[in-house]
Amino acid sequence: MKTLIRAHQANHRGFTLVELLTVIAVIAILAAIIIPSVGKVRENAIRAKSATNMRSVAQAYLTFSTTNGRSRAIPVSTPTVQDWAGHLAREVDLNDASLYYIDSDPIVSQAASLPLVVGSGKGSTFSVSEEFRALNPSYAVVAGIAPNAPTTTTPLMFTRGLNPDGTWEPTSPWSGEGGHIVFLDGHVRFFTDLSENGGELVNYQTQERTSDIRLAISPGAVILNNTP
Repeated sequence: MKTLIRAHQANHRGFTLVELLTVIAVIAILAAIIIPSVGKVRENAIRAKSATNMRSVAQAYLTFSTTNGRSRAIPVSTPTVQDWAGHLAREVDLNDASLYYIDSDPIVSQAASLPLVVGSGKGSTFSVSEEFRALNPSYAVVAGIAPNAPTTTTPLMFTRGLNPDGTWEPTSPWSGEGGHIVFLDGHVRFFTDLSENGGELVNYQTQERTSDIRLAISPGAVILNNTP
């Protein structure tokens, strides 16, 4: 009987210290592999969402600018990006405020809540909501674009914090690692550095390559909200 008890105890011994350390090491290695991958997948998902949102805004702008066969632009006198968005909300019912925010933007992550709508009202009674005015959008936009501006090379909207040298500020929504630009024709690209390839943009007047987005828009147009 004693022999059976000793055999039973031997078969149910606990892990040794070496075995526990081995298991912990394996878990640590797996975590080191998996956690960065999960973070990268999440970042790619947020980038894809941002590109989709920008494409939606560009499509709404195209509808606005060609309504009834007329060529028109959001006025250069528009004071803020919120008022710029208000034009599209009033004219073509693009009233979803979430389109103007990026999940990775520090301003967004620190906000208690996001505005649901750009504004309310119809026609001349439309007004931008106070909630939307209070939270700085993640994008800069261009107002006063010339009606005949080339659609494939003229920027309409881009990730906030873009410098003249083609890099983004560390405080930008993607922490200085790049940003999206959507052009008038609705195509969107993510750029890490606009100075690559001799300049990723086209100078509006000279048609030469440039990294300065200010030179890629039509004379007289203005950029709204390019600073944090």
